[in-house]
Amino acid sequence: PHVEPVRFSEDERGWLVLDVRQVVRDRTGSVVVDQMIQHAYRVERGLIRRMEIRPVAATIKATAPKLTPA
Repeated sequence: PHVEPVRFSEDERGWLVLDVRQVVRDRTGSVVVDQMIQHAYRVERGLIRRMEIRPVAATIKATAPKLTPA
């Protein structure tokens, strides 16, 4: 996957939260997923103590095989 930071903020627990755009491609280069996610970091005494990947409600685009009614 390729991730690109869009913005950052601090949440109510004091974690540093980065909104990132994640693009995943298959071996042929076709986009499989293009979505927003969050990388959240808990920093203590200048060191990253924990990192979480969180979903974001707004998805830009996700491509998957479409099901057609029979």
